[in-house]
Amino acid sequence: MMQGKNPFLLRSFCLLWTIFSVFFTGIGHAHAECAYRYNQRTSVVQGHKVMVEIYQPEGRKTFPLVLMLHGSAGALRVQPGVEPASDNFGEKMLTRACFTVIFPHYLEALGVESLLTQEEMHARSQQLLVAVSQLLDEAEALPSVRRRPVFLFGQSLGGYLSVSLALNRTEIAAISEISGGLDGSFLPTRKKLPPLLVSHGEDDRNVPAAEGKRLAGVWRDHGGVASERYYKGQTHYFSADILREIERNTVQFFTYRHQE
Repeated sequence: MMQGKNPFLLRSFCLLWTIFSVFFTGIGHAHAECAYRYNQRTSVVQGHKVMVEIYQPEGRKTFPLVLMLHGSAGALRVQPGVEPASDNFGEKMLTRACFTVIFPHYLEALGVESLLTQEEMHARSQQLLVAVSQLLDEAEALPSVRRRPVFLFGQSLGGYLSVSLALNRTEIAAISEISGGLDGSFLPTRKKLPPLLVSHGEDDRNVPAAEGKRLAGVWRDHGGVASERYYKGQTHYFSADILREIERNTVQFFTYRHQE
């Protein structure tokens, strides 16, 4: 349409088109949906075999890593080599958003599938932290995630463990925790804490919402950025629609932090 017309207008049009393309390509990439493949592997941690589920986006490039840590009730049981039909708390959503998701059944490192009391969890907290730290090391060694950002997403006991890892491991880019808090026996050693997203039910009697608020306060006291969301009428275990909202919030939170 501009052929044979003003060359300045043509150059201006090309420049504007380039800016437009780059801008909207970036947005499109942020909302792209990745196909993925599912597999399992076994790690040996503290002398025990631990099932590790891997959700890997398709493609030859590398992807950001999300280590997910379930609560004290344990992970959903899986059949060998078979992808579960249901999510625990968002692993498939995160993978479709182009994150490599590692979901270890980390309680198996203690030879158990669940922990029933807070006393037992506290007594074995150091063992648990060593176990999930090893599992994170192994996840970071995967070729598909090398030199990419590392995120943590934990629920309940897994939230506590994710926070403890993020206090000291400088490669953690951000953390989202559900119904968790701060284990007072672990203090930060890194100079700058990563961004934190706290999600908690206002009616949680297992881990009161005050624990989430205390965690966010300590985070800010040590120079970190903390976002908090508290859900009226929700207990320790969220309704399906609220849990799905938290999962979406986490995808957006990690995506934004990945693009910074």
